[in-house]
Amino acid sequence: MWDLSTDFFVKSSYLKPPATVLIPQAGVFNKENMASPQTENGYTMIANEIMEALALQNLCGSEFCIIFHVFRKTYGFHKKEDTISLTQFEKATSTSRQGVIKAIKSLVNKNILVVNKSGLGNRYKFQKDYEKWGSQLQRTSQLQRTSGGRFQATSTSQLQATHKRKKEKNKRNSTKVLGAKAPDNRNKDLQEIMDFATSKNFSLQGSTKLNRQYAYNLIRKKDSNGNVLGVERVRWLIVAALSSQGKPYAPQVNDFKNLFYKWQDLINFFGKEKNAGDKKVIG
Repeated sequence: MWDLSTDFFVKSSYLKPPATVLIPQAGVFNKENMASPQTENGYTMIANEIMEALALQNLCGSEFCIIFHVFRKTYGFHKKEDTISLTQFEKATSTSRQGVIKAIKSLVNKNILVVNKSGLGNRYKFQKDYEKWGSQLQRTSQLQRTSGGRFQATSTSQLQATHKRKKEKNKRNSTKVLGAKAPDNRNKDLQEIMDFATSKNFSLQGSTKLNRQYAYNLIRKKDSNGNVLGVERVRWLIVAALSSQGKPYAPQVNDFKNLFYKWQDLINFFGKEKNAGDKKVIG
């Protein structure tokens, strides 16, 4: 056991306080040593669209440093390109020469940076047309999820093929939902329903063609007993939809698309499916 009362611990330098203790005073700052950048001393104008596009890129820190220095040497002096030596890049970015060369090569391969060689040295230019960035932006913004749950970038040709397949799939799904081919204006039942909806000020949101398509398929739709709704029941549904607006727990229907999917809810709400034309139900 050590005896804490011995001269070793009393005289030991390990127990002596430091010679100077600096305790900052609250509310006292040395403003002379604080950085105070002001736009009056110069600034670099960069379009927000470019900054947003750069944010989508999977760039390393050295690459961003190179881009910022190019911004400073070009846009900062209202120039499109400028001659910059590797030594300047090293000092401005605190990056080794090998790191500078690697970052510049990567940016050139991605077509984010353009290098024009001249007798006085390489002239660097930022490619502001981000659609030419070697499709890197497209690969970043349009990713596909793999079976393992991760995201995987696709090539331009794959993206076009995927877009085409999705478009065809959506078209097939739309055909399944809407059923038959869109009718022409000569369909008597459809025109009667459209005129009735207009006379009742039934709000027709969306395109006229889409509303006509849903209205036509609603007329041909069958109920749980296999009976076609027909014109008369669709007329009742329109009046029921207008009467239910603002009522608690009532299905909100404001166009034929909603009516196509919620017609059964309307009938259940008024509770008179077998006598859908009873005006007393509608009130």
